[in-house]
Amino acid sequence: MEPSSLHMNITHNPHFPNLIELGRVDFRSLAVGLACALATGMFAYVTLVWSQFDGGLMTVWLAASCAVALLLKVQLKNEGVAIGGLFAGVLVAGLVVGLTAYHSVIVATANALEVLCVLILIRRSTGALPGRTTLTEFGPVAWLSALVGPAVSASVASYAMIDADGIMLDLALNWFFAHALSLLLIVPTVLVIADFWRDRSDQPWRSLVAAALVIGVGLACVTLVFMQSFGPLLIVIPPFALLCAFRAGSIGAVVFVGLLAVIAVVLTSQ
Repeated sequence: MEPSSLHMNITHNPHFPNLIELGRVDFRSLAVGLACALATGMFAYVTLVWSQFDGGLMTVWLAASCAVALLLKVQLKNEGVAIGGLFAGVLVAGLVVGLTAYHSVIVATANALEVLCVLILIRRSTGALPGRTTLTEFGPVAWLSALVGPAVSASVASYAMIDADGIMLDLALNWFFAHALSLLLIVPTVLVIADFWRDRSDQPWRSLVAAALVIGVGLACVTLVFMQSFGPLLIVIPPFALLCAFRAGSIGAVVFVGLLAVIAVVLTSQ
């Protein structure tokens, strides 16, 4: 097998030759890099404003996890462009929200290093990402990546969290936990949805209808649970989550839990 085919078929090749692709910069790499810069800049702006509103400084948790999910599913000849786009997007977002140039560079560097660490850990353990994402293949690696990547980025970002008494440890911990949870929630969710969309033509329509009915019934019961004030009824929710996972597979669990979160936020905030 020639080296070029190794680079193009990373989804199916268990021996991924490069942990980070730094080949020729083509139009696809530039387009994805520009999209990454725009998207991560927007995500960074939203999370920076949200973090400052909540009193926690510079917790840019959404940009890095979305970039990781993108680079795991999109094959590029040069991924440095996309990571550079993430750096530029977060840097500009920091300047726009009023951070100093020093703080913006630190935050952008921390996010870029987090993406690099997570990609390297996943690819070193799985040989790029297997074509079919399963918990047995990806789960342990996801946990390890969600610990190491945020730990590295929080260590770098802590240099922008210094006051007269030294590093503000509580803000560094907020950064770590926010980024770790974001990686654990967003990356597997995006991968499962991408796999389902890729194989959608292979799914019998009857199984899709049955899965939709199971999820619909589960969400209806969840809505009724949150609309009443009798606390112990909350134990009804986990069995429906398990039912969706067993009956509708990974995509059913992802859809159910995502909509469950929306329903919970809407009905408990009233």
